[in-house]
Amino acid sequence: VGTPSPAASRHATLQNGISGLWRPQRHLRDSPKSSVVGAMRTAAVVLLALLAPCAAQDADLVLDSPTFTFFSLGDWGAARDRDDDTARQEAVADQMKLRSATNPPDLVLALGDNFYQDGVTSTGDAAWNDAWRNVYFDNAQDGTPSQLSGIPWLAMLGNHDYHQGDAAAGSQVTRTTSTTDDEWYMTDRFYNYVVQLSDGTRVTFVVIDTPGIAIHETDETEEIYDQADVEANIARVEQALQTASANTDFLFVLGHYPIQSVAEHGNIQQLQEAIRPLLLRYGVDAYMNGHDHSLQHIVKDGVHYLTSGAGCKVGYIQETFLIKRSSDSDPPVESVAGDVYYASVDSGFGYHVITGRTMENWFVDSNGDTVHSFDISAGRKCPDGDAEVCSSSGGGGGSDDGTDAGVIAGAVIGVIVGLALIAAVVMYVTRGSDQGRKQLLEEEKANVDEL
Repeated sequence: VGTPSPAASRHATLQNGISGLWRPQRHLRDSPKSSVVGAMRTAAVVLLALLAPCAAQDADLVLDSPTFTFFSLGDWGAARDRDDDTARQEAVADQMKLRSATNPPDLVLALGDNFYQDGVTSTGDAAWNDAWRNVYFDNAQDGTPSQLSGIPWLAMLGNHDYHQGDAAAGSQVTRTTSTTDDEWYMTDRFYNYVVQLSDGTRVTFVVIDTPGIAIHETDETEEIYDQADVEANIARVEQALQTASANTDFLFVLGHYPIQSVAEHGNIQQLQEAIRPLLLRYGVDAYMNGHDHSLQHIVKDGVHYLTSGAGCKVGYIQETFLIKRSSDSDPPVESVAGDVYYASVDSGFGYHVITGRTMENWFVDSNGDTVHSFDISAGRKCPDGDAEVCSSSGGGGGSDDGTDAGVIAGAVIGVIVGLALIAAVVMYVTRGSDQGRKQLLEEEKANVDEL
């Protein structure tokens, strides 16, 4: 059966007395022009949805949970001929596996000095299995995969990783792309890694190659880098922080060398001069490092400095600062490095959980005991003593609630522009619809005259 013409349909409607009034708009609901208008209205809704804060597209790890769990571990890959180091590494690894059995991490932060004593020579070096895969990814009892198997390790270079030269150190980068290893992640010596939680919370890790900045800490990096390289690397860090601070809730910088420390290596001067001002300028919540073979929690000018370098080695801390406080409810001890809340040479690792705008933290020793716990809240910090540094920021800062004004302004502008375009199209289509109504009106009048 054929479809009656629009004119015939309108005529039948009038003849059957459905309405004594002539209402062409009844029939315009199905006109092509009207369909376009409806489609444009739908498009407006879709555009607004697309412009909502949804930045998962650029995240490296997207979680289907509002909780993000990760471990931090530095100075961990014991040489197999060092029995004491190997025993400590395995004890810490066992505790990591036990924690993973009840609450598996989404990431492990490998904070440098990944392979003792002299790094690896290539992507196929035996140490990859001997000091890493066999220790953390297999259960010692039966060789079955542990709960850590398949978990990405976000890695960076330490000074020992440079001991066999630049190319050997670089093999830890190429391991990420040249093998089928899903766990090892080091795409460059400097890189950003973004985690997005299901509630929209964003966590950004800015990974830096501290041996490439504090080059005088070891002979190998002095031979590889010069001052021009150092300046270029510092610029890379600032650019990374500027980019990250514009769109994140938590902002962490990860490096091997400490900036604030009361242990054997202490405060690394080059990092204090070059990197610490950037932490303040761009509102970094915490700096995490290894190098000092200890567990430390220090707070200075609102930034938390977390040392987790106790994966397999025993370090040294001056008796004055050998501080074992169960939590931040206990008063800290003041030092030149900052307020010291915890400092010990116990072997162990960091255990961290982010939910909403709070990060809960625990230091866990090789016996499985929680030796220190504390919370970190997301937010921008600009201490009075560094107001000049903070105010000179080219793109950081943000507000107290961690929301960046630039991001909001950009989103608002995007919405306005999008709605303006939609309005223009709708007006054009509506104008066409009005012309169609006039034409229909003339046709209807002609039909009535014929009747």
